[in-house]
Amino acid sequence: MVSPALAPAIVDDEAIAPAVSQGTLQTADGVPLPLEHTAVEAVVAGPVADVVVRQRFRNDRVVAIEAVYLFPLPPEAAVHRMLFRIADRVVEGVVKEKAEARRDYEAALAQGRAATLLEEDKPTLFTLSVANIAPGAVIEVELAYQDLLPYDEGRWGFAYPMVAPARYLDAGAASAPRRRDESRASDVEVTVRFAHAEAVHELRCTSHLVAIDGHPDGGTRVRLRADGPLANRDFALDWRAAEEGVRPWVHLERKAGSAGTFLLALTPSTPKATTERAGGAGDYQAIRCGNCGGAISDLGAIKEIPGLGPVVPCAYCGAVLAPGTDVVTRPVRPRDVLLLVDRSASMRGAEAVVRRAVEAILTGLAPGDAAQVVAFDHDRTALDGDAGRFLALSPELAAHALKLLDASPPRGGSELEDALGLSAKIAPREGRSRVVVLVSDVSVGNEARLLRRLPELIGAGAKLFVLGVGASVDRRLAGRLARAGGGATELVAEGPGERETLARFARRVRDAGPVLTDLTLWWEGRG
Repeated sequence: MVSPALAPAIVDDEAIAPAVSQGTLQTADGVPLPLEHTAVEAVVAGPVADVVVRQRFRNDRVVAIEAVYLFPLPPEAAVHRMLFRIADRVVEGVVKEKAEARRDYEAALAQGRAATLLEEDKPTLFTLSVANIAPGAVIEVELAYQDLLPYDEGRWGFAYPMVAPARYLDAGAASAPRRRDESRASDVEVTVRFAHAEAVHELRCTSHLVAIDGHPDGGTRVRLRADGPLANRDFALDWRAAEEGVRPWVHLERKAGSAGTFLLALTPSTPKATTERAGGAGDYQAIRCGNCGGAISDLGAIKEIPGLGPVVPCAYCGAVLAPGTDVVTRPVRPRDVLLLVDRSASMRGAEAVVRRAVEAILTGLAPGDAAQVVAFDHDRTALDGDAGRFLALSPELAAHALKLLDASPPRGGSELEDALGLSAKIAPREGRSRVVVLVSDVSVGNEARLLRRLPELIGAGAKLFVLGVGASVDRRLAGRLARAGGGATELVAEGPGERETLARFARRVRDAGPVLTDLTLWWEGRG
């Protein structure tokens, strides 16, 4: 809980100064320098994106200054090149031990020499300190990194973070805030080239207006259109993989005269949702396996087994299912679902999406399931007052939950650790599964403690699913929490693709499970 003395500092986040969006250069006292241009160039090949970011700033002060450059990165990105140009000087980043790098930087600062210091401030947020920038000088930053792309149910994704998440700390402080406005950003160019255009189907941008055409060097090119780019939300693309079936992909990289590295990616099969005739047995729509959640589209595999009738095996987990029109199988154990909805100040502007998400999750549960809904910030409000039990599923429960959200406007800070701990405090019920669903931007600062305590917080046997909502979700932490909790994660934003994402997430909460298990790798011809 946040004490009343601290509450005013976190209730109105407009009082928290300037935003960190797609790279920000600011003075040591926190005043941002003018950003004149941003250019992002990415080349996607298989599961890897090579990204180069170039930005131009200007020191509009009349004296030399020390400045700090802050930039957000995707959760799986690794920086491999950093250049800093100040007037006619070029400074290139060199990796050193942290203490040694700090000593060298402070020595250069004391001697009046231009120097930079790159440090990781928080996961997905890095800072670069720059010494002795002359008045009126132009500062150009060039950052290169590789990003491992996510794959989910047959679709690949690429994101360029334009906003770093505000991080709420339990003590009531926030870091790396962002400003919530719809003003046009400074001059921004984003270009993504797909080296293997034939492997990309149904390419779409779910965040911005884009133009899609051919690239002069080959492949497909996606460009941010100039008639309305906004830098207050992440740039996000996704596309369907052209091939089907379980398939490995190897990315090899080696520089002359040095040992090489490789990345092996194994993507699971993505079945089609089809309707086809199965040996005269009638027309069947695709069946979804309740054990693993995979759709079974090969209805030609239906067999007649004495005593069971027509059955079809799941090719993903081996379960044997009885087919039928519009049949959706699911585990027989009913579920107790604890739905935790973040209503802290950082969720401002996402209220409509959160409301639709809660409605989709609750209406997507099955008869026999039960739920409890808790809206939380630095305080908590539950459907039954104290979140001490689960309530039988009904239309009235869903309507009551939406009224609870309407009466809980975003405010304060996100006490996520306390909210997750509610799960273990509700007594388990015999014969029922426990599921915790978190709807949040997960912008908190106590990441290590959360991950360490997660099994204790949610209770033995419980699974955690995370739905990231908002303009600036901490993608890395959302994914790590879901993996640690044995569940899944999705990111959703208002606009194209929202309905599809919410429906998929609601299905996963109800029926999801592992797609591939007990994998074995044979590497032939190694040497």
